[in-house]
Amino acid sequence: MSHSSDIESIDTVAVKRLSNSGETAVDNIHSQWVVFRTVLGEAIDVNDTHGKADSARGLANSVDIAIEEMRELNGHILFVLDRIMDPPAFDYPWNLWISGADTYVPLDRTQGLKTDWTKLREKDQLVLKQWAPDVVLMMSNVPKEIRRAAEQAWFDAVDSDVEVYGREQSLHIHVRVFWFDADLGLTREMTVYADGSVRVEYLATGELGAVVGAGVASAEAGVEASVLVAHRFDSVDELDRFEAQLEQEVFSADLDTVAAMLLGNSCTNAVMKVGGYAGVQAGVGSGQLMEARLGVGVGRDWKTEESIFYISGRVALHESGGRIGTSGSSLGALATGQVDVIGERRQGVETDRVVLDVSFETKLSVLGSLLGEPSSLVNNVRGSLSADVEVTATLELDLEDLDTREAWDNFMNGQLGIGDLFQYASLDGNISTSATAKTGGGGTLGAVAIQVTASTTERVTLGTFHKESGMGRATRWLSKGEIERLSR
Repeated sequence: MSHSSDIESIDTVAVKRLSNSGETAVDNIHSQWVVFRTVLGEAIDVNDTHGKADSARGLANSVDIAIEEMRELNGHILFVLDRIMDPPAFDYPWNLWISGADTYVPLDRTQGLKTDWTKLREKDQLVLKQWAPDVVLMMSNVPKEIRRAAEQAWFDAVDSDVEVYGREQSLHIHVRVFWFDADLGLTREMTVYADGSVRVEYLATGELGAVVGAGVASAEAGVEASVLVAHRFDSVDELDRFEAQLEQEVFSADLDTVAAMLLGNSCTNAVMKVGGYAGVQAGVGSGQLMEARLGVGVGRDWKTEESIFYISGRVALHESGGRIGTSGSSLGALATGQVDVIGERRQGVETDRVVLDVSFETKLSVLGSLLGEPSSLVNNVRGSLSADVEVTATLELDLEDLDTREAWDNFMNGQLGIGDLFQYASLDGNISTSATAKTGGGGTLGAVAIQVTASTTERVTLGTFHKESGMGRATRWLSKGEIERLSR
């Protein structure tokens, strides 16, 4: 991505460090699993006559496959990230189709890959200003006042997708009985957008699985389920009124009214998912724990009437003790980090689309001096406090479009690379700094161990990016200052 100066922006530095952390994480988890698998193999040989040996072999093979899938997934993520940070040069076809105006605009290819605004016909300039301001922003020799107007027009078209502020509150309960694990999570996440609208999600998750191994080396597998209800309101005040009424109905035990409110006009999604997962974790040096996980399942969005097939992945490096950056890990000061991916194929009566959500997150140790201290975002909460930088991106492919469907089919058949597929996708995302406050406790009663954790996370956007679907449509970045200037 080109910038107005030769100095890299803070968000560029953050993303590059995150991508390096993710790549190192996959290599480390693979090497640690090789060691753990050797130990597991020796245990299998000792008890080869027992039925458990075949089960253990099956689990080991499944985790092997999961790690290879995670390695491939991480490679795809880093490739897409590279395309986000440095998209292809301006290279539109000779005639650019403007669907809103139902016309073609002939572009002057004699100027190389950057079309000269002054070489366009006046009527084509008018079409681009009205229907394709993002194209105007990628041209050369655009007058300052026209560029500023195009920037505002583009922002007006996407401000409902530009995140400004977010707040997440969650409660997590973990129960272990011998080698069985059960998890229950409840989360409320609110996101405020540049146009003043707000989205709120209520999520309940549950997992039940078995763990093989102990200490710093273990593998797990199990089943998972979740229920998500999301609402969109024009303002935070509308959300506050909705939740006040919802709370009143909940305490009055009027379940019919509660259900009607949760699935009412403001509801945008009502999703139920069921699936399975497998994962592995291992110690990496002093005071660090590496985790990899892969999940797959099916679901249904009852609001949009879409059936869902999903796959999820995670590569993470956690602190198991000590201070950030004090261990001998190759990650150095970025001693903790996490990459999460959720991919969905959503099919309805009139829809067929693929949605991919990617999240990169790392502790703000070195980056803290660049981005400032966000710890003041969360106040009056006792417990641990951590600061992070996070990059999130949502890519969507509309498979109802014949060209996009053909590209998707070619990609699935191995005839099209992910970089070429990326050209057909729309993209929204942001880079944010966040602070998380956690508090909790637990105890043990015989073979039963219980841990309860409550947390609050607040996010402030540093920059945002957006790319329209279709070949050649470039990514457009906005910094925090530009968002504040353009927001109304």
